[in-house]
Amino acid sequence: MSRALGSVSEAKAEAPRGMPARAGRRPWLRLALLCLVMVGSLAIPYGWHHVATAPYVGLTGDEPHYLMITHSLATDRDLDLTNDYGGDASDAWYPDLDADEHVFDYRGDGQQISVHTPGLPVLLLPGYLLMENPVRAARATMLLVTALTLIQFYLLCRQITGSTGVALAAWLIVATSVPLLYLAGQVYPDIPAALAILLGVQAVRRAPSRRWGALLTAILWGLPFLHVRYVPLAVVLGLAWALRLRGQWRTLLVWSGSWTLGIAAFAAFYLWSFGNPLVNAQYAHLSSAPADWSRVPGIVLGLFWEREVGIVPVAPWLVLAMAAAPAALLHRDRAMVLPVALIVTCVLVLALALAAGVADWGWSLPWRFMLPVYPLLALAAAWGVARCAPVRWAALPLLAAGLLVLALSIRWPTGFYWRNAGVLAMPVLDRVQGLLPSQEFSELRQVAATSGVTTTHKRSYGEPPGPVCAREPRSQEGFLSWGIRKGMLPGTMRVTFWLRGEGPAEGSLGQVRVLDERSGEPLYAQDVGAADLSPSDWSPVSFDVASDRARTLMVVVTYSGSGELCLDRVTYEQTAVRGPQMGEPLAVGATLLLVAAGTAWGLHGRRTESSGTSRD
Repeated sequence: MSRALGSVSEAKAEAPRGMPARAGRRPWLRLALLCLVMVGSLAIPYGWHHVATAPYVGLTGDEPHYLMITHSLATDRDLDLTNDYGGDASDAWYPDLDADEHVFDYRGDGQQISVHTPGLPVLLLPGYLLMENPVRAARATMLLVTALTLIQFYLLCRQITGSTGVALAAWLIVATSVPLLYLAGQVYPDIPAALAILLGVQAVRRAPSRRWGALLTAILWGLPFLHVRYVPLAVVLGLAWALRLRGQWRTLLVWSGSWTLGIAAFAAFYLWSFGNPLVNAQYAHLSSAPADWSRVPGIVLGLFWEREVGIVPVAPWLVLAMAAAPAALLHRDRAMVLPVALIVTCVLVLALALAAGVADWGWSLPWRFMLPVYPLLALAAAWGVARCAPVRWAALPLLAAGLLVLALSIRWPTGFYWRNAGVLAMPVLDRVQGLLPSQEFSELRQVAATSGVTTTHKRSYGEPPGPVCAREPRSQEGFLSWGIRKGMLPGTMRVTFWLRGEGPAEGSLGQVRVLDERSGEPLYAQDVGAADLSPSDWSPVSFDVASDRARTLMVVVTYSGSGELCLDRVTYEQTAVRGPQMGEPLAVGATLLLVAAGTAWGLHGRRTESSGTSRD
């Protein structure tokens, strides 16, 4: 990879049509700027991680489970996690790690295979073997990958825009923006995928180079192993390379053969791991509701504009990409065709997954899952800035808004890490956020107890997933479930805990609470005893939570240490909404306006070029 990056730095920046060719002037300055970018790409994510993320956010979600796969590869040299979760292997980084729904005996042979593909664990393996602390090794690996991603973005942006100044400004914005900073040191496959996609775009630009062809082959082999949702992106990269080689049938045949081997290897892995190479075996068990394809347009809109989990609220300047992308296509700028195709593909994959029920709006979707194409969105915006003076003026207030988002996120790093709530709960932005749409705030939503974080009850290995329960004397006093989050519109929401329990007639089995996640203020709390619950049927315990502004709720169930207390699910019902909700119409209007402006800009550019050619 270092050789690949080095070869790019040595290459002269290409000047697209209509842009001045600035490459070659003062090479010492270009080298100095490249050194600055390299140092900054390492220092900015590292500094942010140690100041704003690491002190507040430990391993969460899937992170310890990725490390468990790495541990198994390092110690057992296999992907069977039976002995790993069954022992104390994870105590070094996550004491009492519960397998939960992260492993299954897919093939019925007793081997517990993770739902996560091994691409990221393999990437973490060298650091795991070299460093004593597994968590620090993983964080260091991810920060290094983030730095390489930033460097590669700068190089590609400089080539496509033809402007070192624009590329440097775009790099600095991406390096100091919320979407990238909060994921920079986290153990998820999104940033490695972003790096792979940027390198893939570079490889396609250099077809039919053998070195870049070999790198592209490695990328096409590796992307599906990072996550199955990257398969369509790998297909787009492969097709783009093939189109660049049209007419060179012998060369194309050789590369196609290598890609076919990669497809066969991934299919074989799927067959070995999950028993079926034709379906998304990892997440098939998550889809209980029928697919609702009518939701796709609204979901696509929400991926950008959704107030809690959309990417525009945390990176406002990306609205420029919505205008620049169609303009670039109509300008017939071939350099931008592939980035736009990859963006559209990623958005469609996420929208279809959400509509099919294999993913949810909650937690870190979608701005985390859009991170693989976030640099490409930034590239489109930078293209617009380099091409059009009015876009540069429009970028200034949007950049100021992005800096405000970054500043506000520092005030509440733990809440902001997961969702946009760290910004949306700030009073200064209450009125603004009220203008955004919300797919998250459905009238009725039900969340399983296992979606929270269980810190009291460690299920026996092999115990089937189900309600989160604490039983005397196995479970100690403390949290039973925490972190099932839900935002609310101004109005009233009914929060219902579905509980079951038995124990002494006197005293409390535990307590249920609803908190304002930003401040930690308890909005409602109630002790629950054996007399309030049934030992066999689920009993509802409800609260009505009123709010005049947007608020993100957090529910907490604690266990007193006596008797038995089980949580099955939490239901959220928006019973009243205060004021008109214009988010979706406004978002639709803004999107159409941006796309129309970009289309008009692109058509005008084509007419200008055509008239200039005619005069010549």
